[in-house]
Amino acid sequence: MITPSVTSAIAGFGFIYNAYMLVLVVEVWLVFRPSIVGRAKTRRGGSRLFYRVLALGVTDITDRSRAVDRWLVRVLAIVGIPVACVLHGYVGFLFGAVKANPWWSTSLMPVIFLVSAIVSGIAALVVLYLFICWRRGERPDADCVRALSRYLWMFLVLAVSLEGLELLQMAYESDGEWHILSTLLAEHLAVSYGLVQVLIGSIVPLILLLTSFHPRLSPRLVAFSSGLASLLVLLQVFAMRWNVVVGGQLFSKSFRGFVEFPLHWTGREGLFAAAVVLALPLLALWAASKIVPLWQSAEI
Repeated sequence: MITPSVTSAIAGFGFIYNAYMLVLVVEVWLVFRPSIVGRAKTRRGGSRLFYRVLALGVTDITDRSRAVDRWLVRVLAIVGIPVACVLHGYVGFLFGAVKANPWWSTSLMPVIFLVSAIVSGIAALVVLYLFICWRRGERPDADCVRALSRYLWMFLVLAVSLEGLELLQMAYESDGEWHILSTLLAEHLAVSYGLVQVLIGSIVPLILLLTSFHPRLSPRLVAFSSGLASLLVLLQVFAMRWNVVVGGQLFSKSFRGFVEFPLHWTGREGLFAAAVVLALPLLALWAASKIVPLWQSAEI
């Protein structure tokens, strides 16, 4: 981290992540700048000073500045799309570059990780939206939930198709490593792959999301089916990551047998550490909701 190499794939991920984070921070700040300025004018004491610092000392917003902010948000959104694609596909590139592991070294791995990131992002957005609406005692917008469900269904179809094509290609080529990979799927990953990833996390959500498209379905049923499908999709994405990362470490390097994957509760790679890492984005969102309003009705 102190002296990164420009030719290192791991260091390259750091460069891309920092660039994407900078784009997101500036974009979010521009979106919420009117709220920040408004609170800098109305709050008192330390809170007023905090929002004045957050507003960078600029407490006046004109029509021209609003137009400039909206233009900058559009520009940053356009720039952020390809950066986000590179960022989320880069993890798959790292796995695909490991030639010694046939479970990872496929040309579809970067594309699968990219589409899987889109799927998990939409699903997480649906779950968070429905949860916050429930906490606030407000009724979710049924049209908004239906629109998100349509996008989720389309990208889920794409993700499942790509994952199936990857496995089909391996089976059709039937290289020397296919005997160990087929045994891996049939025995060691039968539950996490066949049951969780394919059946519970892919087929069931596809059916549930189709039911939410019906325009005559009540808003409550739309929210229930979309929320349940989104939770199952998040489970599918987690299972997919588990099968890729852990599955690639379950067979020996000589392809003559299988090894045990040590799963610990403590330690930097234990379950507690993983739970903390998974909770950090939720804590960051909670902290952000205390600083800026997530709902227009909560303005100032």
